[in-house]
Amino acid sequence: MDDKGWERYGAVGGLVFAVLLLLSTFMVPAPPHVDASTLKIAKYFLDHPNRILASQVIGLFAVLGFVWFAAHLRTTLRAAETVGDGLAALVFGSGIALAALGALASVPNAVLAFGAKQRSEVITNAGFVRGMFDMNLMLGNVLTVLLGLFVAAAAYAMLRREVAMQWLGAAGVVVALVAFVAGGTGFFVTKQNGGVVAIGFVAFLGFLAFVVVTSIWMLLPAHRSRAYRAVPAPVT
Repeated sequence: MDDKGWERYGAVGGLVFAVLLLLSTFMVPAPPHVDASTLKIAKYFLDHPNRILASQVIGLFAVLGFVWFAAHLRTTLRAAETVGDGLAALVFGSGIALAALGALASVPNAVLAFGAKQRSEVITNAGFVRGMFDMNLMLGNVLTVLLGLFVAAAAYAMLRREVAMQWLGAAGVVVALVAFVAGGTGFFVTKQNGGVVAIGFVAFLGFLAFVVVTSIWMLLPAHRSRAYRAVPAPVT
């Protein structure tokens, strides 16, 4: 694959990620609230086992697209860096950590949905159901903080003109701050709180928008020359 093909597929990976993640999120009914009864939680999985399992599988494939996107973003940043400050490594490292945890985060819901499909003792054990449900919530909070780190690192590179999209960098800083607040606050919320849910939803949609716009920019023919604007010309 030549450089142009790598760029194209890396950018498309971000778009595929966004589309699949949105599909995975909205193809299932809204989950029970954080303070829902264990019976209500179990009923949710018993009523929709196949849709929940399909959602987790689609979300897992979305992660693959994100890994490709993060890898190409790292390549773009490394080419544009004027000093070896490791910012590209931070973007890639946080992206891989986010992808890995995102893949693992599919496990709690998948286990409960699989148990519900089998009508096994997994879904009738109240303590297990509650534990897996709460684990899914906690993993979501950690994911939100990690996505904030990824967006913050990429946004900082944009503000430094390393990828020539300062306005998106400024928006990314806002998204990152919202994600940090949403993820950190989520650890302490034990009762349904519409405000916290709304903040988390804003962080989620903001993150997807950030990835989509960055991917579209990568597909633009002129982006390579703009990305290398900050690189000094070689001395002859």
